[in-house]
Amino acid sequence: MTNQTLILIAIFLPLISAPFISLIGTKLKGKTGWLTLPLPIISVICIITIATRIGWGTSTVFEVPWVPLLGINLSFLFDGLSTVYGLIVSGMGVIIVFYARFYLGEKYAFQNRFYAYLMLFMAAMMGTVFSNNLMLLFIFWEFTGLMSFFLIGFFHDKELSRMGARMALIVTSITGLMIMVGVVIIGLNTGTYSITEIMNNPEVLSSGKDWMNWALFFMMLGAFGKSAQFPFHFWLPNAMAAPTPVSAYLHCATMVKLGLFLCARIYPIFVGTELWGPLLMTIGFLTMVTGSSLALLSNDLKAILAYSTVAQLGFVIGFYGMGTTQGIGHDYFHVLNHVFYKGSLFMVAGIVDHATGTRDIRKLGGVFRVMPLTAIAFIIMCLSMAGVPGTMGFISKELMLEDIFHTVQVHGGGIYWLLPLGLFVYALCMVAFSIRLFYNTFFRKMPDEIRSRIHKPSFFFQLPAILPAFLVIAFGLFPHLIGDKLALLSVSGLQKIHFSHLAFWHGITMPLTFSLIIILCGLGLYLWAQKRQWAFTHIPEPFRFDHHFNALYEGMIKHAKTVTNALLGHRPFEYLSIIIGASLLIIGGYCAYIVMNGYRFDFGIIHKADHLAYFVFGVIVLGILGTVFYKTWIKKLIALSVTGFMITFYFILYRAPDLALTQLLIEAVSLILILLFLTRLPKSDNIKNQLLKQGKGKNVFAIIASLSVGIIVFVSILIMTSHPHSQPIGQYFIDNTVSLAQGSNAVNTILVDFRGYDTMGEITVLAIAMLGILGLVMRKRYSIDDEARGTRNKARVYESK
Repeated sequence: MTNQTLILIAIFLPLISAPFISLIGTKLKGKTGWLTLPLPIISVICIITIATRIGWGTSTVFEVPWVPLLGINLSFLFDGLSTVYGLIVSGMGVIIVFYARFYLGEKYAFQNRFYAYLMLFMAAMMGTVFSNNLMLLFIFWEFTGLMSFFLIGFFHDKELSRMGARMALIVTSITGLMIMVGVVIIGLNTGTYSITEIMNNPEVLSSGKDWMNWALFFMMLGAFGKSAQFPFHFWLPNAMAAPTPVSAYLHCATMVKLGLFLCARIYPIFVGTELWGPLLMTIGFLTMVTGSSLALLSNDLKAILAYSTVAQLGFVIGFYGMGTTQGIGHDYFHVLNHVFYKGSLFMVAGIVDHATGTRDIRKLGGVFRVMPLTAIAFIIMCLSMAGVPGTMGFISKELMLEDIFHTVQVHGGGIYWLLPLGLFVYALCMVAFSIRLFYNTFFRKMPDEIRSRIHKPSFFFQLPAILPAFLVIAFGLFPHLIGDKLALLSVSGLQKIHFSHLAFWHGITMPLTFSLIIILCGLGLYLWAQKRQWAFTHIPEPFRFDHHFNALYEGMIKHAKTVTNALLGHRPFEYLSIIIGASLLIIGGYCAYIVMNGYRFDFGIIHKADHLAYFVFGVIVLGILGTVFYKTWIKKLIALSVTGFMITFYFILYRAPDLALTQLLIEAVSLILILLFLTRLPKSDNIKNQLLKQGKGKNVFAIIASLSVGIIVFVSILIMTSHPHSQPIGQYFIDNTVSLAQGSNAVNTILVDFRGYDTMGEITVLAIAMLGILGLVMRKRYSIDDEARGTRNKARVYESK
């Protein structure tokens, strides 16, 4: 099997399999997870196989033509960056699917949909991280947002789930569209959307171009939105209403990492611009401090973890902002550290919620005795989150401190001293709430309310959360085991050619001293807060950006209703009068202008008409008068039909049998449909007659409009027949109907070939009208008594014959 086939399988197999999972899962129900599990495993195997064949870290492009005229192909870049993120997406997919099988069990409905959505999301993520075409990347990027909407709102019967899904979709979709703007700017200025071609073009990589700053700004807006950076940080904690497997997968290990991935992918292109460092460092470190502070003020397990995720993402984005044109070091290590410990923490939070029925940390305690293995894993992850020695988190924090101190030294201090200060606040909060998480959840006295309902989870339910804990400890004590492997996946222009070797002990350094001070201060902050029973844990209203978002959303809905009412949007029939009136004024004004400028008419067409034409005209006039003056609806309908059928005779008199046949069919079908519609109305002639009644103002308008239409059509026909064009277009169709349209009937070729799109539009309109007619015909009939009793509000069923 070729490498190109393997990469297509890794990306598109979950996508193609999703419909079958949804279909077969209706029978398997809780066992659908076992059907889904092989899919991410296959993706992992495909990625490892390709990397082994071509060499780990080797850059290769696989391309399949898609829309070559627009410069958009299925072009996938297999390099160190995409390999790391591809293995994160597929590897965590294996763990999460296994975890979801036990989390969802048998009690949750629609599990077939859940796993189908999960695989669609996985395919979207895989497509994003492997895309070599910016347009293709954008398409997959937006697809991830759509799939996350369905996963976050999986518990659609709950208001919080619906609100969280809506918030995530709006924020990530709107900011995602900004990426489209950046992509278009890049494409217009470089002439290509290929990432490899842009990076290999020295002219593109030169700094000082205004368009590059604008492209960077818009693309970073998309990255900030997806990675929940300030001021878009509020959507991620509200997405925690999703099932815990979704929280662990989308909002820890994969989707929110897309912002980090985009920063890394475009790093070689934009790192030399003036905007890169200030923008990423400002937003990243501001988010880092904001997220950690809000986590300290939260009480829900998943909310604390969500805000800490926001902070950690800001931590890494700020790290990319400190990079130079020489590259960066150990960004993979920072990302993997967060994937391991935060994914495990979310899964443990789900296990605790599953076993106790609550996520409120104020109501938890003593859970260690029931699930000691989970507690040990949770403690390890909290220690890594706090940056305690012996964990990956400690190594990550040491590397960050080293980079921050180096940046301060290079720039000569000044405002850059805010960077270590911000990291101090961030790490202080992380230590304090990490201790709170594991001690208050697992070790303090168990409340009676929890003791009465807690149950022990199965070993396999706990296993996915335990495995990452061993990796965090192993790579924390022996970081070279992972560091050397990650160094093989370095990408030219992103990572430094030579960067520091990872080790557990580098001696007594300034970062180590600073780190120990942070841990001691964080312990002191925890003891102070514990003594006050965390009474201050309440997010002030000005910082509840989610409340402000909802208020803005509701305000927009209310404002939209006000505007709609002002524009009579709830009364569409009013627009008919406006449209007709405006059209008559424009066309009638033009005709009047022609007449007033002495335009001479040829009335010979009127004199040429024979007596039969005058007779038909008289019958048509009688039909019109009957339609106007008859009182009952059935008489009006018959008079209107007489008018239509008499027009058919005019087509016959002027030798147009095809038009006569068409008119005849239209009149017959219209008469039948109107009769059917009237029979479906309430069983009361009074109601039918009331439908035909209008106010005096509307009657006057109808009379004026009708007369105006007749006069305008009459004058228009006189204008066109009095001075015909020297080269009428009809002759063109007659001359070319055989040569161009391969048909001898000019009328047919005009409709099908020369005006094919126009005919297709007419057919579409007729199809829409047909659906509307079916809806009216198939509705349940109601009598006037039913209307009085209000039975219309009951369940509607189709009337059976």
